[in-house]
Amino acid sequence: MTAEALTKAQQEAIIRDALLDDNLAAQYLNMSPGYIRTLRSKGEGPKYYKIGKSIRFRKEDLDKWVFEHKCDPAA
Repeated sequence: MTAEALTKAQQEAIIRDALLDDNLAAQYLNMSPGYIRTLRSKGEGPKYYKIGKSIRFRKEDLDKWVFEHKCDPAA
């Protein structure tokens, strides 16, 4: 099946469910890969998956983590 045969919703689902490594997760969050690794080592970062020796993130988990850190300046 080619990309042209997929609907836009199917393409977005594939991208949303894709697993990102430290570098791509950091790029997505506009942070350095080192900072992502530091957060993970402290247990303070987004949820991740360990597959063998590889660490992977889902965009959905990255988004959830960002929204959990929302600050309201009016509060």
